Amino acid sequence: MQTLVLLGRHLDDAPLFPVEDVAGIFDLLAPALVDHPLYGEVRDLLDTATDRVAGQSARGERAQARGLTLVKSGRLLEALREVHEAKLRWWHGETLEGGLTMLLLCSRIYSELGLAIAAKQYALAAAAAARSAPDQELTRFVPRGIILAAQYDHQAGNWLSATQLFRIGLMAQNAYLDEPFNAERYPYVWDMMTNQALTMNAALAVRPRFAPMLHEVMASVGFATAIDEIVASIPSKPAATEDLYANEADAHGVGRPFSDAGPKRRYTWSALGVDWEITCANDRPSVLAAERFTAAVQVLVAEMATRDPLLLPGRLAVEIHADTAAVSHRYERCRQVADPDATRWIVRLAAVDSQDLEAGLNDLTAAAVSVLLSQSLLPDEAFMKLIEESYEAGLWHKLVAGRPYDELADFLNPDDYEAMAALAEPAVGATTALNSKPKSAVLKAKSNAQDLWISSSGGRAKGVLSRVSDRQVTE
Repeated sequence: MQTLVLLGRHLDDAPLFPVEDVAGIFDLLAPALVDHPLYGEVRDLLDTATDRVAGQSARGERAQARGLTLVKSGRLLEALREVHEAKLRWWHGETLEGGLTMLLLCSRIYSELGLAIAAKQYALAAAAAARSAPDQELTRFVPRGIILAAQYDHQAGNWLSATQLFRIGLMAQNAYLDEPFNAERYPYVWDMMTNQALTMNAALAVRPRFAPMLHEVMASVGFATAIDEIVASIPSKPAATEDLYANEADAHGVGRPFSDAGPKRRYTWSALGVDWEITCANDRPSVLAAERFTAAVQVLVAEMATRDPLLLPGRLAVEIHADTAAVSHRYERCRQVADPDATRWIVRLAAVDSQDLEAGLNDLTAAAVSVLLSQSLLPDEAFMKLIEESYEAGLWHKLVAGRPYDELADFLNPDDYEAMAALAEPAVGATTALNSKPKSAVLKAKSNAQDLWISSSGGRAKGVLSRVSDRQVTE
């Protein structure tokens, strides 16, 4: 690798050197080289040299090739970094199709990591970008993005919202594509159809009062009969109890069924030893704010995972409030509250103004960083250095995904939220403690953080507890 560094630094003086051949071999060997400390420098030197030969699109192609190779080898976090790079390089009119493909690949990787709302954000970003693209052939990405977003909503436990989003996706599928329901051409439709049948089956088993709402939504697009036929083919489980559904969700690292039912909505997942729980009122402004925050936190967690932020194992709970205007006082925007069983925060977020995207994103990331910092064993200065490194590596464009989250995800109308909030029965397993596991082994707790936790007196080192609990976001 040192030889490659030397080569890369002198490529300006060797214009006839076959840099593309060397770069191609490097890409194929990426899974074996990615852990080397010089990997990033060599990659950037070869990419820069390739840019001079073939431009930004070639750099995007190489990043895509590395990303796909890393996905196949199970290196999801490293693959995500390369795919984000490819997305950025292809975000131009003549190469936008590649950029849309990379957005969907980002969403797939976030989903496989168990970060479902980040996955939903990226699928919706692909749909939105395709809808506004000057090339009408790219509109085929619109229904695909929406239906994949419905799948990720289902993964997050939002089974009612996913049903509504699937309905919208089916209408888009019918409007934009020929042979719209051909299973061979569009398998993502039938993947979600299976999820929808599982939703109805679970409702009939443990939430029968939800079944008429689900049936009505699917009937509005002519798919209720197809769903009923799939449900009828599912082997019956006499022991399909509420606890069984909740335990299965926890074991697979996905949200508990119907987490969007009742007056309070809940988002849960596990990553890096932390059991996350985001809650909000089940109304349109609150849900959009909560999902905006959740997506940002999940993108940040994926970005920080390779840097090891030394997070304390335990429960981290955040209650999101949507405000009509920005809260001026920082302490009121993001406030930690006492709780013996969890690190608990109350976060107030105003809707993001598309005309002032930077200010809204600054408030969002400040809240996400503050919450994550409160769970870290690192000194504040060391933690913020990791954040700075993440920004240098492109965190900003990873958080934005093209448009503000509220614009991307604003498909449901207020009446839909009112109907879900009015349901008397809550999420499946709402009264039992979470026992969630990371969906991907990639996001299991780091051993050094676990060792620090276990070896410390009473679970936390003296002084660490007071330092962490004293971290407040103040002026």
